[in-house]
Order: sequence, then C-alpha cells, then structure tokens
Amino acid sequence: MLETVVIILIILPVLAAGMLALFALALKPLRHIPAHEYIQLLRAPAWMAVVSGGGIFTLALLALSQMAGRGAQVFIGWSLRDATLMVDAYTLWAAALLGAVLAVVSWVPAARRSMVPHALPYFVGVLLLAGLALTMLFSVQFTMVLASWLALLAGAIVLWALLFRPRGHWDQLEPVIILGIAMLLGGIGLFWLRSLTHGSDLPNMWSALLAAPPKATSSAMLLITLGWVGPAIYLP
Repeated sequence: MLETVVIILIILPVLAAGMLALFALALKPLRHIPAHEYIQLLRAPAWMAVVSGGGIFTLALLALSQMAGRGAQVFIGWSLRDATLMVDAYTLWAAALLGAVLAVVSWVPAARRSMVPHALPYFVGVLLLAGLALTMLFSVQFTMVLASWLALLAGAIVLWALLFRPRGHWDQLEPVIILGIAMLLGGIGLFWLRSLTHGSDLPNMWSALLAAPPKATSSAMLLITLGWVGPAIYLP
C-alpha cells in the first residue's frame, strides 16, 4: 500500500499536466460559448495546480502514517535487484511541504481573473517541474537524481524566460546566471562525491564515505549544498 501511494504521489503532477494538455484541445470548440463562462474555463489550469498540490500534500501525509512498522527507510524498485526510490520521513515531509506550497501559491492566480488569459502553458510547466522535484526527492539512483535536478533547473529557466520575456541585457539575466552557477556547482559536487565512493549509488554511498578523506567529502558536500539549497533560498 505504501509503495502504491508513493508512486501515485510522484506521478500525480505529471498526470495533471497531461490532463491540462487534453483540456487545451477541448477548449477550441468551446470558444463560442458566452464570454463569462469561457473565462471561468480559463481558470481551470490554476485550479488544477491547486488540486494537485493538495493531492500531493494529502498523499504524503497518508504515506507518512503508513511508515510505522516499516522501518526508517523503505526502498522501492522497478527490478528485484536495484532500488529506484527511497521513502523515509524526511522525503515525505518534504513532499508534503512541496504540495502545500504548490497549492497555496497557485491559489492567487486561480482566484484572480486578471491573471487568467494565457495561463495554461505556464501551469503545465509548473506541474511538470513539480514532478521533476518529486522524482529527484525520492530517487536513489545517481543518474536519475542528476538528470531530474538538471532538468528541474533548466525548466525553471525556460519558465522564467517565457513569463518575463527578458531582452537579453545582462542585468535582466540574474536568475539564469544564479541557476546556471547552481547547476555547475551541484553537478561538480555530485560527480566528486560519486568519485569518492567509487561509483556507488545513493543507498550505498554513505557507508563508502566513511572511508573517504573527510576534507574531500566536506568540500563535495559544500558544493552540493550551494547548488541545491542556493536556488531554494534565492528563487522565492
């Protein structure tokens, strides 16, 4: 049951994004309905993000309630040998926080008609980014963590560029520069950490780090912290 809840939690925003893509196709034949009703339809993408955030929050708390008796960590794998996802109290609380933030932040454009007209592609992007964040959060495979994290930051850059339409002046590209530096530092830190553990994936990495030089380990973790926590501090 816990495994099913976690998998639904991770794919929920991606499913919601897919539903919005189908919703865009359904909007075309509805353009001739009364204008005030059509405006109400245009608010649906934002409300979808609110519902998705609430769903993530609820599923995370449900999974957290099922952790009792399962141990500190639960591994989920697509194959019998290798674990793909790792669930513990920290990841579930982080997922609940992400869902709550997504729901609360999406509530404002959902409630304000002035922010509606072209919101659909942006909220599809937001939901896909939420799916990438959850994938990174629960993944234990090095390649999946790195790929989802780089795609998450790259997607944030693209979404910012579409929303604010920068003219290309260096003083308007501050978010791109900050996120680019975060990608560089975090990527170097991850590869450095993996080299110290001789290619181990995350489940086996921490025991291997006990035999690694402390100075090198601390330096790699510092780069990862700057790359991962830096955008979380800067972007809000």
